[in-house]
Amino acid sequence: MTETVRACPDCGEVTDIFRRMPGKGASHHDERAPNWRCSACGAEFDEPDEREKRAEAPPITGPAAALVEASAEDVPGGAD
Repeated sequence: MTETVRACPDCGEVTDIFRRMPGKGASHHDERAPNWRCSACGAEFDEPDEREKRAEAPPITGPAAALVEASAEDVPGGAD
């Protein structure tokens, strides 16, 4: 079974969306609230999108990170 997540329909963010009571200055997680809000982009909406959960790529570390940051001159045979 594929796992799904709620996402902001405007920016696609999945971690910063929550329900918000209308007229509240501060945003709170309240499952009874009728409106949704995205902290990432500020959008307010009736229902979030549902989409398949995407795998997060792990950060590049170690020698691979050094190669990503290197210029062609830094890599032996790279400037030929």
